[in-house]
Amino acid sequence: PVLPPPPPMPAPEPLAPPRPSIDALLVVLRSAEAPEAAKCTALREAMLQYARPGRAALLAQVEPAALGPALCRAVGDLVEQTPLGVVVENRGGARVSARVLLDGASLGEAPVERLVPVCSSELTAEDEDGAKATRALTLEPKERREVVLTLPGRPNLGVFSALGDVALPSGALAPPLASAYLGGAGVQFEYFGRVLHLRVSLKEPFVQTGTGTQALIIPLGDLSIGAHAMVSAGELVRGALSLSAGMWSVFWASVRAKLTLFVFDRLAVGIGGSVNVSPRALIQGLAVPGDLRGALELTLGVAFPTR
Repeated sequence: PVLPPPPPMPAPEPLAPPRPSIDALLVVLRSAEAPEAAKCTALREAMLQYARPGRAALLAQVEPAALGPALCRAVGDLVEQTPLGVVVENRGGARVSARVLLDGASLGEAPVERLVPVCSSELTAEDEDGAKATRALTLEPKERREVVLTLPGRPNLGVFSALGDVALPSGALAPPLASAYLGGAGVQFEYFGRVLHLRVSLKEPFVQTGTGTQALIIPLGDLSIGAHAMVSAGELVRGALSLSAGMWSVFWASVRAKLTLFVFDRLAVGIGGSVNVSPRALIQGLAVPGDLRGALELTLGVAFPTR
């Protein structure tokens, strides 16, 4: 009998190309002429030849200048992770919301807490107005690090101040003695937001009567709301010009303008003026002298940063 031919032998599987040696990969990493993409490929290829405990030793052989953000992103899943917390503040020390980026990749809105590769090297915070803060970063394996980034933008301000104002009658040089408001002194709070300007004051007015000048028994108050524009002259001084409308001495309708100068965001000096109309004038027209008055205001106070 004729025996059948033996079955064909399976074709040999092609051999995987040999991995380049670690020394060859390090040559690429340390080369000044090698493109960044080639360095990223070389570093990843070298790290894949080690188990996780040996990868840190390999990274230690790479000069720090060669291990930039792109290289870290290329091997971020292969290196050890460590906890990182990020808080963003304004110049006044108040915490603010801002976008946080690690080596150009977003971590989310501050405050954030993430596990990140130990090779991460640069942290950036940016708010919606474009103010940006950047810091070089050095991380240690398994050691949590808390980083506070301070945005360069100057914070909104609140001001507590002493107030003095003087009424300026219109029409006759002096209105009837029974209603002659001379001036007042008291305290005031102002808020200078991004655009908003809010002003509230409480004062003791002085009036002129037939028997002389005397203080009213009941204090009066001013309230106005409006907008302001802020201009800075370096870190030393900034000024705010505000326009607002509201009430003057409780009963009178008022439109006012004020210039406030801030020194180191701590001392606030203000001078302002207002045009004030009595309730009677709003109903009957300006029929009586004194129904329309101006007022000058001086304030000196302490400013403090707000959110």
